[in-house]
Amino acid sequence: MQDDIACHTEIVALIGSGDLVEFYARQLAKLQLAMAGATRSRSYDLQALRDAHLRLLDLMRQRRIEEAVGFIVARLDAAEKQLLDAA
Repeated sequence: MQDDIACHTEIVALIGSGDLVEFYARQLAKLQLAMAGATRSRSYDLQALRDAHLRLLDLMRQRRIEEAVGFIVARLDAAEKQLLDAA
């Protein structure tokens, strides 16, 4: 889970705002409890999560920003559903 958090924090850091990174890191710390519950869910697939992160990195490296944004939005929607299902 720490690697996942680090990945997301680095994405936010691309904006170049230390204040935003600090804010985001505080929010993630608050969400760790909910995320810990979700990772114990049977529907949580670490390989799929890894693949999704690699896909996002590929899109960003290729400067396919619109696709990367769409991918992030889709992942956020899926993560929200997963957290709600685990609750």
